[in-house]
Amino acid sequence: MTRWRRMAKQSKAVPLFVFPERHLRNNLVWLFGFALLAFSSYYSYITPEFGIADTLWTAFLALACVYFAVHPWFYPIREARFYEDHAELTGRKGGAVFLYSDITSVSKARGWSLRDPWTQIHITTKRDDKPLRIYGDPRNKQLKTSLYDWLIAETQRQESRSE
Repeated sequence: MTRWRRMAKQSKAVPLFVFPERHLRNNLVWLFGFALLAFSSYYSYITPEFGIADTLWTAFLALACVYFAVHPWFYPIREARFYEDHAELTGRKGGAVFLYSDITSVSKARGWSLRDPWTQIHITTKRDDKPLRIYGDPRNKQLKTSLYDWLIAETQRQESRSE
């Protein structure tokens, strides 16, 4: 176990940024939509005035709600916590802890997608050539800044310290 992993486990500091912020609330909204649409699909199935097309359409929408509720669990990074001196990431393939001095580049990608959030933050570290993707750009109300702006400032601060 590396020194920074031990430090992360012993750290009782409050994270400055946490991803995902509203994961449970979003899932509950999608699952509520599923329950409503599943009931509607069943009702249109047992009621003779509605046709099979209505039943299939509401069943499709109900399954789409389940998809949107479950999809974030398949992101490569499921949870990220950014502290003052390091970051902790947990994902499908395990976890990672890195210092901000290990970051080589930070970029923001914007796009339009029904599946993924519109804004993504790409973080490239010295260990990995493939960027780590944080879906969304959480804000810290006390610092009055977003994660992307804070990471840019922090990496510039780390570069000026190393020079």
